[in-house]
Amino acid sequence: MNNFFHNIVWWAGILLLQVFLIFYFNNNSLSRPNLLILSFFVGLLVDSFTNSWGVHTSSLLLVIFLQPMLNSLLSRQTLSENVNFSVASMGGVRYGIALFLFFFLYHLLIEFLWNFSLEQIPMQLLKVLICTLLATFIILFIQSIFTPNKQIDNG
Repeated sequence: MNNFFHNIVWWAGILLLQVFLIFYFNNNSLSRPNLLILSFFVGLLVDSFTNSWGVHTSSLLLVIFLQPMLNSLLSRQTLSENVNFSVASMGGVRYGIALFLFFFLYHLLIEFLWNFSLEQIPMQLLKVLICTLLATFIILFIQSIFTPNKQIDNG
């Protein structure tokens, strides 16, 4: 049981690191190469704590690499334009779907790189889905708290 709580604490810490990075770099303040370098080092940091031999690094790099393509698929802009990953530019539903897809891809890659087994694919997919739903809900909840709402004055 002690190992269970230890894993929960690690998962929460990694999720909070992701929340920090999403809020800090939400306005496209980093260039593409710098974002890839940052994601490499964040992945290495997570790998060093979880002793996972590059699983988080490779998963995070692939998600960051595919981010512009997924953003352009879910937004109204084309791939050649600089798509801002935010609620304001994409809309609430599309932003939530994009966030869900990023987390799903990230957790799917981690699970299959770390624990792949053909006989446990349904259980692994269920685990990935639960982690993705929980992470997406927590991120959207925290973002709704810290993002100011623009009120329209009708008076």
